[in-house]
Amino acid sequence: MSRPTRVTSSVSTSSPAGRDAAAGWQQAWLPLIDAVGTDFGQGTFRAGPDAVEVGALRRFCEPLEFGCPLHHDAAAARRHGYAGVVAPVSAIVTFTIPPLWRPGEPPVFTSPGRNAQPARTGLGPRRTGLEPETTGYFAAETGADYLAPVEVGDRLRRTGDLLLSCVPKQTRVGRGAFVTWQSQIRNQRDVVVARLRSTSYSYVPHPHPHPGPAAGPPPQPSAAEPSADADAPQRAAPDRDWDRQRCWEDLVPGQALPAVAFPLSVYRLVMAAGATRDFNSIHHNTEWAQASGAPEMYANVVFLQGMWERCVREFIGLGGRIWRISGFRMSSFNVVGDTATVGGQVARTWTEAGTGLAELQVWTRNRAGTSVGPGTVTVSLPRRSDVAGRTR
Repeated sequence: MSRPTRVTSSVSTSSPAGRDAAAGWQQAWLPLIDAVGTDFGQGTFRAGPDAVEVGALRRFCEPLEFGCPLHHDAAAARRHGYAGVVAPVSAIVTFTIPPLWRPGEPPVFTSPGRNAQPARTGLGPRRTGLEPETTGYFAAETGADYLAPVEVGDRLRRTGDLLLSCVPKQTRVGRGAFVTWQSQIRNQRDVVVARLRSTSYSYVPHPHPHPGPAAGPPPQPSAAEPSADADAPQRAAPDRDWDRQRCWEDLVPGQALPAVAFPLSVYRLVMAAGATRDFNSIHHNTEWAQASGAPEMYANVVFLQGMWERCVREFIGLGGRIWRISGFRMSSFNVVGDTATVGGQVARTWTEAGTGLAELQVWTRNRAGTSVGPGTVTVSLPRRSDVAGRTR
């Protein structure tokens, strides 16, 4: 496998010392770069500790204020073709996170220090032994294909760890690399319910970070990014009437998705950490987050994905399906004290084998501008001929 010929970095090489420093930290990632294309998870799987159950789904939806009946009302879910209550697609990965502690294991809480960390945890970047040592980590981009619904009672396991890319990069928070993996989530019947692509940034924080309000992953500009005030007219969206179903024929390219605002308090971030089982201290501890180079504690990626799902689901209704998410790329942190507002628009529509499909452009904005995306969510909606009482 050929080694990439170019590594992007903002390291100064104007002096021999600068060139040596640049070469040193970047070359430390070369063993992992050479391993791109390797599946480090062949023959293994990581099973979640618990079956999907309604209480966990309620706790997931609670900090999102996500009232979709598919996730709590079995009768409503059955009316729309499901066997019963189903999980939000953004919640699926939560049921594959290993437990922090199991009966019979030694303690993980061994220090009374205010910011003491557990002795071990299943959270954090995938380690292969080929990468250099790093102390900072955050999720930077994610994408997924959702292939089958996840129902109450399912038990999920994660399989495969295909290394797709490794790109060393110096950012505002430190020196490290963006590493992208692909994996699958299967249920107890060995059905692939989701195919995931995730990019994380593993890094050594700068010794004296001076984070500004927009500090975070490096910006990824998009020529298609809408104007900064595109969400403004709909920030206070009305409650969703789940009895009304939007049809595919109702969609028009450029049509706006009603925006949804998520004020981020400490209380809400703590609830989200518990609901998503992402207990990394960067998401609920100011001192820990700032030591990593962030300006403040900030929302985790699964919580942010849930925000997108709520916005999309309220637009497509109970009869719609979410099939794919791509371009979910974070360009700044969504920190405590800010408001993350999710909006979007219809990008295009088409049909395949009589099914009405649409690509929605979705983004998250805060006071620093666009913080996530714009990305795309591929959905299907029922045709008018399939909805009772809808002929036009």
